[in-house]
Amino acid sequence: MYSRLDAHPNLLQVVGFGTPADGAPWIAFEWCGVDLGAVVTREALSWEQLRPIALEILTGLSVLHAKGWVHRDLKPGNVLVDGAQVKLADFGTMRYREVTSFGKTMSQLGTRPYCPPESGTENPLPAYDVYSFAVLVICCLLGDFELNGTTPAAALGRVVVPEPIRLLLARCLSEEEEQRPGSAGVVLAEIEQIAKGEAVAQDVPEIGIHLPVNVTQIFRDVTLAETAGFEEFRREFGPRVRLVRDPKAADKQGLLLVGQSLLAAVAPHESRTGSIFVKHVWRPPVAHLERLRKRGVGATIRWVATPIRPLEADAAISELLRTLAEREAANPEQHSRVEVHDRWERVLDAKFAIARERGKDVTYSALRVEGARVYLTTTDRSADPQLGELRVIRSTTGRFVRGEVEAIEGNAVVFYVNEGNPDDLPRRGVLAVDAERTVSKLRREQDAVRRVFEGRAVRADLKDILSNPAVNPLPVEHHVEKFVQDHLDGAKRNAVASVLGAQGISLVKGPPGTGKTTLIAELVAQQLRIKPDAQILLASQTHIALDHALSKVAKVTPAASVLRIGSPDQLSPSSEAWTVPSQLEAWRAETEATVAAFVQDHLHSAGVLDVQTRSTATRLRAQVERRTRTEAELVEVEVALGVARKEQETTRAAIEKLFAAVSRLDTTPADTADVVARDLAKLTDAVEQLGVNLEQRSPAIRQLEGLRERVVQLSERLTELREDTQRAVAELRAVGDLADAADEEDMLHRIDASMSTDDERVQALQLVAEEWLERFRPTGEFRVALLFRASVVASTCVALTGSKGAERVEFDLCIIDEASKATPTELMVPMANARQWVLVGDEKQLPPFLDSALVDADFLAERELTRAEVDERLFTELGAGLPTQSVAVLSHQHRMHPAIGKVVSDVFYGGELRSGAREVSPLVQRALGGAVTWRDTGRKESERRSGLSYENRAEARTVAELVGTIDNYAVLLGLDEVEVAVIAGYAAQVRTLQEVLSSTKSKLKVVRVKAATIDSYQGQEADICIVSLTRSNRRGDVGFLGSPERLNVAISRARDGLVIVGNRAMADGSSDRRRSRKLAEVARAIAAAGGRNGH
Repeated sequence: MYSRLDAHPNLLQVVGFGTPADGAPWIAFEWCGVDLGAVVTREALSWEQLRPIALEILTGLSVLHAKGWVHRDLKPGNVLVDGAQVKLADFGTMRYREVTSFGKTMSQLGTRPYCPPESGTENPLPAYDVYSFAVLVICCLLGDFELNGTTPAAALGRVVVPEPIRLLLARCLSEEEEQRPGSAGVVLAEIEQIAKGEAVAQDVPEIGIHLPVNVTQIFRDVTLAETAGFEEFRREFGPRVRLVRDPKAADKQGLLLVGQSLLAAVAPHESRTGSIFVKHVWRPPVAHLERLRKRGVGATIRWVATPIRPLEADAAISELLRTLAEREAANPEQHSRVEVHDRWERVLDAKFAIARERGKDVTYSALRVEGARVYLTTTDRSADPQLGELRVIRSTTGRFVRGEVEAIEGNAVVFYVNEGNPDDLPRRGVLAVDAERTVSKLRREQDAVRRVFEGRAVRADLKDILSNPAVNPLPVEHHVEKFVQDHLDGAKRNAVASVLGAQGISLVKGPPGTGKTTLIAELVAQQLRIKPDAQILLASQTHIALDHALSKVAKVTPAASVLRIGSPDQLSPSSEAWTVPSQLEAWRAETEATVAAFVQDHLHSAGVLDVQTRSTATRLRAQVERRTRTEAELVEVEVALGVARKEQETTRAAIEKLFAAVSRLDTTPADTADVVARDLAKLTDAVEQLGVNLEQRSPAIRQLEGLRERVVQLSERLTELREDTQRAVAELRAVGDLADAADEEDMLHRIDASMSTDDERVQALQLVAEEWLERFRPTGEFRVALLFRASVVASTCVALTGSKGAERVEFDLCIIDEASKATPTELMVPMANARQWVLVGDEKQLPPFLDSALVDADFLAERELTRAEVDERLFTELGAGLPTQSVAVLSHQHRMHPAIGKVVSDVFYGGELRSGAREVSPLVQRALGGAVTWRDTGRKESERRSGLSYENRAEARTVAELVGTIDNYAVLLGLDEVEVAVIAGYAAQVRTLQEVLSSTKSKLKVVRVKAATIDSYQGQEADICIVSLTRSNRRGDVGFLGSPERLNVAISRARDGLVIVGNRAMADGSSDRRRSRKLAEVARAIAAAGGRNGH
């Protein structure tokens, strides 16, 4: 940790460290006076005396925050003062999880009253230290380091400081971390600005301000003050105020006033010279307010109702506008970067708010586990989860199993587990929203965004390209000598050559079936051919797509070292060979073979006879020693586990004692003061004793689960060692002289007695090798080493930085599959770690998942957001803004039958998508009558509302009949297996399809049928795909299929046969409705292709 902190005058420096013979490590720090607590105790400080020290503290914290660290234990005892020099000390708690402390520092704790309410969070923000700084200032000014009997917020009222400083400290003490200043640097800048404002207060311009009646009422509503008016407005926005350009003002004359907690949109008054007109006032999220404050222009203004010198006031307004304009004109690129950064931060702020507010549980009545995927049968149709949501289930062992909603298939929710054991899940339970995990995911995105826009990404110019894609470096011409895959079409070959010659972002647009995975595999192979030691990051939005791409990469480049990030017991079986444990074992086996070969060569060269016997004996000796050590460690761990269990029981008893005291207090009559006082004293004693118990015992309790896991690990290891020892003994007994040895000790003794000097040297060498190989274990160090050793690292976008050490790897190339499905902030996580980027996707298929709460107009308005901003699609924007040389388009599709491909091409890709010639399969021809058909159900029953969804049983019965027909013909044709996908836009219809198909499934002999929502089936394919339109009405309302992207996904999943089941007349007539025109085009294209109408 200390090694990653550069020398800085406000950070205590390490002058030496080491580990002596007794094994007790030491660290020596520079000598630095006394701590701040001693200074305050010796002499009470005023704000003027404390301010220089406070500024030094903030400077030191700013260095930590800029490097991504959070101190987490800022207090007077950790601030050292030596004359004018102030240094922060004790970084031992940085970035470690915290629990409640009772007045003393422990390795993973903060210190009360300095730790904020979120002290138990796993991923702290710099706002943690901002809170601690405010408490430190209050405690130092009061000379009270404990604040016993009061809270920091209440104690602030007794502190003598300038009013602007008091308001700043109050914001720093907010219980919500997003409402505090974002970092120590922001607080430092504000204190300096306040000081400057006080220094130049004598030269303050007067500007008039017109507050209309309607805005006055809004101001009263947001401040909850019924009589608030001009004076209160003037105090909120002055005299020291920061101003930024209003991005929503069309004439560039609009300004935003950044107040203490509010924003006001203003503009020069059209008829009142020297005055501004207030158009609106509102309370934004505090994080957004702080960002505006940080980048705004500071000004000191005396607001008046009517300026005495209107011409001078008008000149002051013009000067403010000119200053802002010059600032933007001087560096337009920086202004553009700031706008993009601020927009993405505001979107993340909104998502943080949603994550903390929402959380409707979903009950399930049954489950089926398939590896990392758990299929949950839900019973509450009004609480359908959303795709991509992070959820959690409490297991039968009391632990939590965490994951994300990967798909919704009727009444089944596919839950992809990424933490915990799926086999521990109860048969019935609750699928709850994992708010903490969602917040953690958003923080990783936020950290990546800040790394990029603060210039801390691997490529500092990434922020410039994102803000202005036109400046993306142009690719140089690159000739590919030989393609690894000979069957690549011309479009793929051109795309590969373009990417290999690129120096920035490359974008590859790949319509359905064009072989995006094939392209990715070729890119990896070519990159490793050019630079064998290159490190490539392969990322994707979904595990299915990632594993599919990784399988192709491994097939095309089998020699590549591949690492799949994620817990091995939660990844698909196809990925098991690439997980950390598997790769670590492969590395160990490779190293063991190398060492064994070296030792064998040495044995031969030394002329040692009976090489195999000596080698086996040395292996046996090492195994016996490891077995002995493991047995001893297992005993120690079991003893520690017993102690931890006992301490847990003692702590529980202390808690029960506290509860009993509270219970007696609640039931005691309050008419006797002495009784109440006595019970309060007992309660106080119980609380104090509980604090002591928790502080003394919590380390062992925290280790309880780890000790249990270690016992299991050691037991398994001991079993392995005993088996290995038995095999070695059996091998040696085959040697004539050792056949009658009593046991392994006798065997080794006989071998030692016959050992020559060369034998001893070789045995010592082999023992060293065995000892080193034993160190291969899935520890943090080896996990990081694997990351640096792998040629290809694969991870879902946001999960990357959740893996220890991943942020330290600088990848030569980052390839993101399904990039069109990722939000801008999700893309930043992998992109921040690479020197070159390839984004592969299709903007004409489903976009990034958009939470339904982000569509609410009022919610967006409160956060200064528009629907377009939260629905931003970076892949689309880059496709339009990058130089044409940086964008490649795949134009040859190989998945779909040409008839299906032509419909997709004509409706969605302007006829530019080409298909190879292919005959209609005998099964499709006989069972369906053609590769593309429409089964009309318009004369049958119509749609039916099901909660917030829709179902159509007539279509479901037609689908079941079709599936049965397909199976019958498949049997007649002697086929082994046929994949049929049945998809619909509505979860209720998928449930109905599953229900109707349930009786058909038992009769199927060849067909494997799967019903799913269209959204969850993106990225998958089947031999035959049946699309149920579901909606059937006279209004021509096609519902979800009014989305061109969703419709595109629906009709492009089939390899051989596509069937649309639904009301043909409704589809034909939907061309009159703007949102339904694409479905009408599909109907016409199918008719043109000869698709028949079935009944």
